[in-house]
This record gives sequence, structure tokens and C-alpha cells, in this order.
Amino acid sequence: MLFKYINCTFISIWLLRYFTEDLRFSATYNYIHLSEIDKELSYLSIQSKNSELKNCIHNTILSNPHEISVPEIYDSHVYKNVKTGGEYWPLDCNSEFSVAIIVPFRNREEQLKIFVNYFHQFLQQQKLHYRIYIVEQNDNKPFNRAKMFNIGVYEANRNKFPCVILTDVDLIPINNANLYACTKQPRHMSTNIDVHRFHLMYRGLFGGSTAILTEQFLSVNGMSNEFHGWGGEDDDFYARLTHNGYVTCRYDPKISAYIMLKHKKETPSPDRYEVLRTGLQRFRQDGINNLDNFYRNVTLKPLYTLISVYN
Repeated sequence: MLFKYINCTFISIWLLRYFTEDLRFSATYNYIHLSEIDKELSYLSIQSKNSELKNCIHNTILSNPHEISVPEIYDSHVYKNVKTGGEYWPLDCNSEFSVAIIVPFRNREEQLKIFVNYFHQFLQQQKLHYRIYIVEQNDNKPFNRAKMFNIGVYEANRNKFPCVILTDVDLIPINNANLYACTKQPRHMSTNIDVHRFHLMYRGLFGGSTAILTEQFLSVNGMSNEFHGWGGEDDDFYARLTHNGYVTCRYDPKISAYIMLKHKKETPSPDRYEVLRTGLQRFRQDGINNLDNFYRNVTLKPLYTLISVYN
């Protein structure tokens, strides 16, 4: 009886520490220091060069990092010269980075307004050539986030973008030095999120916001189309990358800080573990190369390119 009491007490104390301390999180991990970011960037641009202009100087942002306050996220931001379809390039210099921002979406209109309003000014301050793609799933089936990413990258590749940022609509970067450009290796961007107490959940985490060269994404056949509902697709994508020899990276924790916009939590898919377990057996046939069974309609909105998907 005494043993049972001691055992229950130990478990209770451990659970208390689990939810109040940092036992859930990975306390340490390797990352690219702020001073080394410039060396690790992949300088790829499809912007037409103006011979009268110099290249944009991006390391000025890296040399002066600062955090953005939470109230600023919801302000009405100033941005200009956005082309129809949500594309922008600086007019005073030649950007060294061309980036497609891919956002899977369904029934998050209020978050989308905040995201688009914030990101145009955020990306313009970084002197990027970019285009925002919103990939909307238009049906009542379980949300297939990974498939929306595949379709977004498919369209971005048609537009020759060499770098893609895969990001959820509810994740907002709050450090201006979190440069939305690709590194030489795939990068997990949203390492430290407020709802996770600005800690990394586990070292193999590769979800939320990620940056990857388009050719790297295509080389692993993108993400699996078999994850219907919440959970599992990011871990499967990480397995694909590591299986094919890629070593993922992260920025300094202070740089990779994010705020998550409030939203209703999704119900986890009961099948996700089985789909994840068999992922590497089918990754060559399951991904961006088997998207034939969908219909998409591409509409150029004033602030983004909307890809409507009907499964």
C-alpha cells in the first residue's frame, strides 16, 4: 500500500513538472548563429535585373535584429507596389532572393486578413522578390494540409520560383532578422512559438513554417498526400528529407520566434501513425508526382494568388 502511494505521488509530481517546467521541450539544439546566417543563405533570384541598380543589401537587417511587439501584428501596415497576384519586387535595388510563400487554407478568413496585412510589409522590409500563394481546399473532407503544400509548390515551380516557404496561416514571425529566404539546407523556421513557451517541442520537429529550395522539395517528391486530417505530415516530410541525405537546420532561437494566432484546435487523425509508419515505403509514388486527381482554379487576387482546390 505504501509503495502504491509513493508511486502515485512520484507520478503526480512528474506530471506537475511536465506541465509547469520544460520537460516537454528540447532544451538545446544546434542552430545557425546570427553572424553565420549570411554564409548559409542560398542566393537565387529570377527577378529581372536593372543594370542601373545595385543589389539589395540584406545583411543590414541581420546586423540590426529586433523583436516586433504583439500589438504591432494587428496594426494596419503600410506596403505598396504589390502586383496583382500578391507579387512584389523592390524598385530601388535588385533582390538576390526570389521566394514563393505557400499557405494551405480553409475557413480561416480572419487569420488570413491578419497574415496578408502583416506579411507584405514584413517581406518588403527584407527587400525580397516574393509572391504569396493561398491554397484553399474547397470541400468538406478532412483537411489535407500536405496536399495543399504540394499544389502550391507545383504552381510556384511553374512560375520558376527557386525557393518556397511552407507556412501555416496562423504563424507570425516577430523578429525582423528572420529572413524569409532559403538556406543551403532545408530550414525549420518556427522553432520557438509562444504557445510552446518559446521552446522547441522536439529535435525532429519540422512543421509550422519551413524554408526549402524548390529542387530539394521536388527531389523527395514533396509531401505525402495520404494525411487526411490533423497531424503526421510534417514528421513524414522530415523522414523523407533525412532519408534522402538532407540535414535540416535552424536559426538562432531569438531570431526564430513566432506568435500563433488564436484558433480552434483540430481533432487529430486516428490514422496518422499508420500512415507515418509506412511513409518511406511509398514516398516515390506518393507526393507531388501523383496530383492528377484534383481540379484547381488559379485566381489573381490583389494581394495574393488564390489556388482553389476541389478534390
